[in-house]
Amino acid sequence: MRLFFGIMLALCILLFVAIQWGGMLAGAGKVSQANGEMYPEKIILLDTPLPASHVASPALSHVAAVSAVVPAPAVSAVPATTAVSAASPASPAAHAMAAGETTVPKAKPGSKTGDPAKPAVPVSPAVLSKPVTPVCMDWGEFAGTDLQRADKLLIDLKLGDRLSHHTVEYDTGYWVYVDPLKSKAALNRKIAELKKLGISEFYVLRDARKWHNAISFGIFKSIESARQWQAELRKKGLHTHVGERKSKLKYTIFSMKGISEQEQGRLTKLQKEFPNSELKKTACH
Repeated sequence: MRLFFGIMLALCILLFVAIQWGGMLAGAGKVSQANGEMYPEKIILLDTPLPASHVASPALSHVAAVSAVVPAPAVSAVPATTAVSAASPASPAAHAMAAGETTVPKAKPGSKTGDPAKPAVPVSPAVLSKPVTPVCMDWGEFAGTDLQRADKLLIDLKLGDRLSHHTVEYDTGYWVYVDPLKSKAALNRKIAELKKLGISEFYVLRDARKWHNAISFGIFKSIESARQWQAELRKKGLHTHVGERKSKLKYTIFSMKGISEQEQGRLTKLQKEFPNSELKKTACH
């Protein structure tokens, strides 16, 4: 009897303990399970693209669909880093998640799934523009009044140190002239006549030799050029002669560097005022 009574007493104590603290013991396990350790690396924000491994999970597909419908709360101040990440293009996995798809587009070989595309680097306009090739030109040959007039016109272009000149010599040449005037009065009358005809490009020889008081209208390398200018003077009403000059003749050639397109156009117009001159492009040195 004592043994039976002891067994029954022990069973009653166990039953009482089970009823009194059994629920608390079981609840403590659930609480500890509910409040288990959190893993930061497994926390996923709904407003950022999900990696392919999470999107492929059926358990998260419905979360992606909900996040695509529910608008994100307005934020008064956004850090610079957040603004940059939000502006970057979404990955193919994020697009599939927003559309409610459970499958993820396959990434191309060699690319990382989920990596945002790199923004295009702007190209400087200086790289796209073609390099400007410097242009050098020669203009000549000039002598006498033509040289003085051409020199004045080039000064007006303000080329500075880009303008230079050099001299070439010829043993013979041809000139357009009127015979020497016998007196100073006759010379003055002839000069007045030239001005009345609109002719201002001439030179009076002032030596005591055969050609004293003769009037020259230009010296030319070839007889064809001299006769061409003689014809122009005849159109204005002036009769002249063409002759050979056996003395050494010096001519000036102007050289110009770094000429722009606008300056080339101006030089082309100036060259038309000197029909016997030549304007050409040369190699830059």
